[in-house]
Amino acid sequence: MIGGQLFSKSFLGYTSFKLEFAAREGLLMGIGLMILPFVIFVVLVKLLPPWPERKTTEALGD
Repeated sequence: MIGGQLFSKSFLGYTSFKLEFAAREGLLMGIGLMILPFVIFVVLVKLLPPWPERKTTEALGD
């Protein structure tokens, strides 16, 4: 975790941060949180379609 206490007010010093893969603040969690809104959107569109369903005709030539 990077908190505000790790940065100096003048930004003269550097702070090292190791990104973990499967930690609470890791890469996997970040990717999951970025994908989550799209998953929620797909589920909501399946449950509550925003447009009326199309009625298809079985015989197009008739």
